Amino acid sequence: QQGRQVKVLGKINANHQNFATVTEEPEEAEILEEEDFMDIVADAVRRAGPALIEGLGSDKGYAVVDEFLTPEWMNVLRREAVDFYKDGSFEVSKSSRFDPTSPDQLVTYDKHNVFAMQLNGGEDYYKGPRLHEYVVSTVRAAVPLLGDAFPAAQLDSVLCSNKLAVCTGSGSAYDKHYDNAGYTDTRKVTILLYMNDWREEMGGQFRIFGKGDETVDIEPHSGRLLAFWSDLCVHSVLPSEAPNGESDHRYALTLWLTTKSPEFIVRDNEEIRRHF
Repeated sequence: QQGRQVKVLGKINANHQNFATVTEEPEEAEILEEEDFMDIVADAVRRAGPALIEGLGSDKGYAVVDEFLTPEWMNVLRREAVDFYKDGSFEVSKSSRFDPTSPDQLVTYDKHNVFAMQLNGGEDYYKGPRLHEYVVSTVRAAVPLLGDAFPAAQLDSVLCSNKLAVCTGSGSAYDKHYDNAGYTDTRKVTILLYMNDWREEMGGQFRIFGKGDETVDIEPHSGRLLAFWSDLCVHSVLPSEAPNGESDHRYALTLWLTTKSPEFIVRDNEEIRRHF
């Protein structure tokens, strides 16, 4: 499900509901804390830069970076995500897929036991300040870094979108899909951050479908960053279970970097026909 695109600024205006990036001027201590965490995230993006560029520039078209943030910071982000879920901020997640009776048409459907929300700033900033700051700082650091490395992607430094999602188990999954289904969609790069103390019995691996019959399964460990081309990577999420209840819910925060025009979105019709 594509979130509403929002403008990314240098600070986060908590009074403007359409901006997902900065707050009213808080107390001085809060300003220091905000700036400290945003600097930590920006430094993490810069450290991950070589791996992101190498992976996205390779034939496989994706990159995995482990320990993107420390376990302590990941625990903070997870707690904020859980608080949003518990206070009812999440809604049933919807997605789209090709209609088997008419392959050129997309149909929308509800995902089983998958819930999502968008981080839009405003009053929500105060409920999850570190999540919001992660979004802003990651986008602000990643766009120039990846834009310089991949100029043909024509990444937009202003617009982005995000989705905070949770799979609550009992087989919750994502069907095979592209993040960018074409038409006017301008999402170009997907950046996922996982926040789970993952065990094999929980399932929920991210599955990438290669050019042949090859598949790659990526485990959603806490602190793992996964980046891929939104318009090229065919993927799914395997069924997720939560044998220990809420502590096993699968949380992921997705950022989408956009391109300046749909003309820069790649459409591989042969791959579409093969997969869908």
